[in-house]
Amino acid sequence: MKLSLFLACVLVSTLVVASGHIFDSRLDEDWKNWKSQHEKHYTEEEETYRRMVWEDHVRFIEQHNLEYSMGKQTFTVGMNQFGDMTTNEFNELMNRFLPVEADNSTEDEFDEEDEHVEDEHVEDDDEFDEDEENDDDLGNVIVDWRTKGYVTPVKNQDQNCQNKTDKLVAKIRHYAFIRRRERFLEKAVERIGPISVAIDASGRSFHFYKRGIYRNPRCKSRAVNHAVLVVGFGREDQRNYWLIKNSWGTSWGHEGYIKMAKNVRRNCGITRHAVYPIV
Repeated sequence: MKLSLFLACVLVSTLVVASGHIFDSRLDEDWKNWKSQHEKHYTEEEETYRRMVWEDHVRFIEQHNLEYSMGKQTFTVGMNQFGDMTTNEFNELMNRFLPVEADNSTEDEFDEEDEHVEDEHVEDDDEFDEDEENDDDLGNVIVDWRTKGYVTPVKNQDQNCQNKTDKLVAKIRHYAFIRRRERFLEKAVERIGPISVAIDASGRSFHFYKRGIYRNPRCKSRAVNHAVLVVGFGREDQRNYWLIKNSWGTSWGHEGYIKMAKNVRRNCGITRHAVYPIV
């Protein structure tokens, strides 16, 4: 890993010199401030590479937000602590959810009439119901479990676990999967509380999400790679959304949260691995 990074840095540095590439001088101060804010330190060769990656993200952010101002996007993006990482590097480090392991986990049997529980043998090719899209009735209810004290503060998953066995307040006896439809996930969130889900978070627009309702037509429902927590849902600007708590710190997104499009096609696989504990 380190060797490949070193070779990449050397190659990029060589190409920069050979091509006469000059960094955008207008971004010099921003680059210095960003490094200082996030305490970034590089070797001379690595800084050249990281600056190129960072500038590429800056251009992406500017273009995306221009499209937002033109009404072509439903959310904004912004620079954050991940600005010097390529998309591949980011996904390798931060998005490591393994759905196969989750599917093979043992679980107790539940009443077949329980509308929330997903039969592990049922394969749902279509997670979307035609009558769900833009259904105003589904967006009238607003749920936010943060206001009820059910949600802990946003944490950063690069930090060490602070779990202390002598501070246990509850033990999980069982867990249940939820049927792969948004209407079932909605009922579970409304009646039970926050629900763990997995999504496709591989897109660069997700990595730099800032505000608004996230919708990415390129999301793949069967390629989920990141676990998050649905803590509510609501409606904003005539669009329904899921309120999601992430684990990348409060400097990501809107203080660590993201609003993801609800009742739409290409929903990033949010219903495929929805699960809640039974204590």
